[in-house]
Amino acid sequence: MVTTVLLTMKLVILFICCLSFFNVFEQSVDVPDIPLIATNVNGFIPEGWDMLMEGKGDLNEDGSKDLVFVIQKIGTELDAVYYHELPRILVIAFQQPPSRNYEVQLIKEDFILLASDGGVYGDPFEDIWVDYNGILNIDYFGIYNNKWSENFQFKLDENVFKLIKVVKTQYDHIDGHEEVWKYDLLEMVATQTYSNSIDSLQNDYTKKFKILPRIESKYLNDLPQPNKWNFLEHEAYKRIE
Repeated sequence: MVTTVLLTMKLVILFICCLSFFNVFEQSVDVPDIPLIATNVNGFIPEGWDMLMEGKGDLNEDGSKDLVFVIQKIGTELDAVYYHELPRILVIAFQQPPSRNYEVQLIKEDFILLASDGGVYGDPFEDIWVDYNGILNIDYFGIYNNKWSENFQFKLDENVFKLIKVVKTQYDHIDGHEEVWKYDLLEMVATQTYSNSIDSLQNDYTKKFKILPRIESKYLNDLPQPNKWNFLEHEAYKRIE
């Protein structure tokens, strides 16, 4: 009896220690001091970090080309084991006329997926860009059992970036079916499209759903990494077509 109690206590202590270790590891990411004003994108990169990807476009529709970029902590041989877990930070900076300097509007350290989040494909972070409507696009692609891709679109709304559209695609390379979900968060409509490029007996279809009001507006400032979202669950829809 005593032996059983001691063993149970040891297991509990070990479990608590493991939780503490992982909590410390998760919270040990050091966010660097990023300059708030610079003349070009290189002026924002702090020591120990490197440029991962950048784009330009008129986000605030003032006629100037603004900056959107992602930096990643520089890895060394000592932390090669954790290379795919190196932190990434999204930065948005507006160009300020007439000086033409850039001023930081957003620093977001917990939105861009890590290199380890893409499955066997590797790094899922595909692109960051601004379209001609001033909409910020962030693209991901990966392979687990199936190929998948995700596109997230944000539009500046009263000085904050509002999530306005999400496109998620799943492609099964074995049976050839592709499923695409498009979430229009302005019209509050979700569209599901199914097609099959191999089996002609499978009927293609498109369905539309009304996104129920319980999904509130989402802003880039508050969103975690997309693989941690749960507000686009299908029970939040009502079939309309």
